[in-house]
Amino acid sequence: MLVKHGPLTNTISNFSKDSINSVSKKILHIAWEDRRTNISVLDEAKITSVEAMILQHQLRWTGHVVWMPDYRLPKQLLYSELKNGKCNVGGQRKRFKDKANLFKCSIYTDNWETPAGEHSSWRTAFTKGVMDFEDTQTQNAREKCARRKARLANPHCDQLPPGNQCPHCGRTRGSRIGLHSPLQTHC
Repeated sequence: MLVKHGPLTNTISNFSKDSINSVSKKILHIAWEDRRTNISVLDEAKITSVEAMILQHQLRWTGHVVWMPDYRLPKQLLYSELKNGKCNVGGQRKRFKDKANLFKCSIYTDNWETPAGEHSSWRTAFTKGVMDFEDTQTQNAREKCARRKARLANPHCDQLPPGNQCPHCGRTRGSRIGLHSPLQTHC
């Protein structure tokens, strides 16, 4: 009930993701002192992420709109563009069919209507796309965590050698503060 309220038109912010993840932790009785990652919470609850659920609902609705007759208002809105108005600074708001949600699920805008025309192929396409998106997000988060832990476990770049000599190139610096920049470029 928490996630399914109006996901068809909503875009979710990072603040919303964090608040929903904190609700998931409260439901599972996980305190913040446990220092659990969101991925481990999702694995324990055996659910997909909120972003994947919203993507799935949006793509399911998009297929439903494609199957509608042309005179229906949702289909007209899906394919419409604004005819008058001013350009916004920083880029325009895009139509739904131009949104990155399709790209996140490996569905490209040049041929997305072909599988959307047939119910079973569209369902297969967006379900596989959402699963791939979820796997990619999980893998990226785990790699990011591993890089962070490796950096914390081996902080060789942050330790300065005794004296003012760079351990990599052997140049002597005038002060210890002068070693920071070369160490960052060497590491």
